[in-house]
Amino acid sequence: MNLAVAAALFANLIWGLAPVFAKVGLQNVNEVSFLLLRFFLSTVFLFPSLRGALKKIPRLPLRTLLLGTLTVAVHYYLQVYALKQAPVTWYVFFYSLCPILSLFAVRVRFSWKLFAVCFLAILGTLIFVNLGAHSAVSLQGLLALGASVVTWVLFTMAIREWQKELSDLEISATTNGLSLLVFATLAPLQTEPLLTGWNSQAVTATIALSLLLPLAFWAYSYSLRKAPSMAVLGQYSEPLFGTLGAVMFLGETLSSQQIWGLTLIAAALTVLVVPLKLKRLW
Repeated sequence: MNLAVAAALFANLIWGLAPVFAKVGLQNVNEVSFLLLRFFLSTVFLFPSLRGALKKIPRLPLRTLLLGTLTVAVHYYLQVYALKQAPVTWYVFFYSLCPILSLFAVRVRFSWKLFAVCFLAILGTLIFVNLGAHSAVSLQGLLALGASVVTWVLFTMAIREWQKELSDLEISATTNGLSLLVFATLAPLQTEPLLTGWNSQAVTATIALSLLLPLAFWAYSYSLRKAPSMAVLGQYSEPLFGTLGAVMFLGETLSSQQIWGLTLIAAALTVLVVPLKLKRLW
C-alpha cells in the first residue's frame, strides 16, 4: 500500500477513536486541565524532535507561526468543549465539512471526481448521524463545533507553510510544545479547580490520547506532504473508524440507516483511492 495512503488511514483511525476515549473518560474533567496534561505528556514524548525544531522555527514567517499556534490551540480546546456540549453524531457531521472547506482554502481546482467524493461522503455522513434524532443541541455547542471546523481549516493552511522548514515529526512536536505554552498560560486564569473530575479512567484516557494523537498528527502531516488530496479527503474515513470503536468499546449497535450512510462514505473513499492518482487532484 502507498505509504501516504497508509499514513492518512492511520491518522484517521486514531482520530476516529479519539472521541470514544474523550467521551468515556473526560466528561467531567476541566478542558484546560485535560489539555495541559495532554500536551505536557505529548511534549515529553516528542522532546528530541522539539529540540531540532526549535533551531528551525525562527525561519518561519511570524504570521504563519502565530496562525498555526493559535488555530491549533483554539481548535483543541473547542474540540473538547464541543464533545461535552453536543452528541458525538453532531461532532462527526460537522467534521465531515472540514475536507471540502480545506480544499477550497488551499485553492484546489475541483474536478468531477473531487465533487463526487465530497458529495457522497457528506451525504453518507448526514444519513449516518441522523441529526433530527439529536435536535437538542445548545447554541454554545453549535458555535463550538463550527469554530473548531474553521480553526482546523486555517491550521491546514498554516501547516503547508510549516512544511517548507520543518519535518513532519518536528511539526507534530512543535504543535504540541506551543499548545502546552498556550494552556500553561491559561491554567492560572481558570476559576474552576483544575483537578475536578479526575479519576483513574480519565488519567488512562489522557495518557492514551497523549501518545496516540501526536502520532496521528505526524502521519497526517506526512500524507499532506506526499499526497495532499488523500490527506484531506481521507478524513472521511474517520466516521468508519469511530463507529467501529463505538461498537467494539461501547457496545453500540448500528441501525439500517447508519449502515446505508457508512456504505456511501465507503463508496466515496473507493472513488478517491481507486485508481490512486492523487497528485493530479492537487
